[in-house]
Amino acid sequence: MKKILILAAAGLLSSAALASTTNTNNLLNHLYVNGNLGLNMIGGAKNDYDTGWGLGVAVGRYITPHFRAEGAFNYLRNGTSNSSLDETIDAHLNQYVFMANGYYDFNSINGFLPYAGGGLGIDHATSSVSSLGVIHGKVSGEGTNFAIQGIVGFDYPINKNVVLGANYHLMPVFASDTLFNNLINFSITYKF
Repeated sequence: MKKILILAAAGLLSSAALASTTNTNNLLNHLYVNGNLGLNMIGGAKNDYDTGWGLGVAVGRYITPHFRAEGAFNYLRNGTSNSSLDETIDAHLNQYVFMANGYYDFNSINGFLPYAGGGLGIDHATSSVSSLGVIHGKVSGEGTNFAIQGIVGFDYPINKNVVLGANYHLMPVFASDTLFNNLINFSITYKF
C-alpha cells in the first residue's frame, strides 16, 4: 500500500511539474511583431541636419516574463538645406539600421508597461549633397559602421494581442564623424 501511495504521489508531482512547465512555456513562447514610426534628430554631425523621420519593424520573442529579445530594422532619413547668395546646398542622409535588441519589462503601473533595453548592430548610411539642385553638382557617399543604442519606453495593451507604445532611442553610430541619432517612436505590437 505504501508503494502505491508513493507512486501516486510521484505521479501527481510529476503531472503538476509538467503542467507548470507547460503553462510557463506557453507564456514564454509568445512571439511578436512590431512596427514603429517616429522622428529622428541627429547630433554630433558636421552637417546641421534637420529633424527627419524614421520607420521600422521588429520580430521578437519573450525569453522570461520580464526579458525579451528581438531583431530589428529601421530606416532613418534626415536632410539639411543651407542657402547663401552664391548657391543652395541640399544634403540628405539615409540610414539603414540592423539591430539585435534586448529588453527588460518592468511591472505594470496603472496599465502601462515601462521597459528599458539596449542593442548592438550596424548602420549602413548613404548621403548625397547637391549644389543648386543640378546633377553635375551632386556628390554622394556611403559607409557601414558599428552602432549601439539605449532604449526606454512604455507599452499599453489594448487587448491580449495588440499593444500600443512610445519609446526613445539614443543611437550612436561610430563613423569618422560620430552621429548621435535621437529617435522618438510610436509603435504598435501584435503578440501571437
